[in-house]
Amino acid sequence: MNKYNDLVSKIGDFSRLARNFLGITDNDVELLHQMKDRVSPTIEAVIAQAATSLLNDPQGQECIKQSGLSHERAVALFKYWLESVFTGNFDEKHALLVARISLAHVRNGVSEDLMIETMGAFNRELLKLCSTPQESIAVTKALYWNLSIMISAYEYIRGLVKVKALGVERNLEERLVRLYAKEVYTEIARHMY
Repeated sequence: MNKYNDLVSKIGDFSRLARNFLGITDNDVELLHQMKDRVSPTIEAVIAQAATSLLNDPQGQECIKQSGLSHERAVALFKYWLESVFTGNFDEKHALLVARISLAHVRNGVSEDLMIETMGAFNRELLKLCSTPQESIAVTKALYWNLSIMISAYEYIRGLVKVKALGVERNLEERLVRLYAKEVYTEIARHMY
């Protein structure tokens, strides 16, 4: 048995939970598929606009520099992912593709906050292409589903490193996170008033 079957199973389960939580219906998926022909000719412009946000961010600039990706390769990778938003079925197979993309982000040093901000830039640009409120809702749900899968992949890797490399069990980590969150929460509240 492959030692990462657990990951595949978790991604499948999480993709179903995220789809249900976000309310992605078969009608939403069909609407996204119908939008594909209209959106496809504009994908490179969408990528260019989202990339402008990325390039204007110091962390984004550093990440691009460290990744060593050429502009053409970066555009091709964004295009591959973005096309999946309008062709995917938001099922386990689609989730595995998104998780794999996310793991490539981790491998190349893309931080979660940069990934989240970039997703927001894509959402901003894609909403400009929507003709109806239903399209806007379907696109937003789709991007949040992608974001959920990506974050779950980041979390899985962090958990794997903590347990396998550092020997820190998940329960201990959760207790420490809650303890420090309470401390920081109190400190921030002091500065608010």
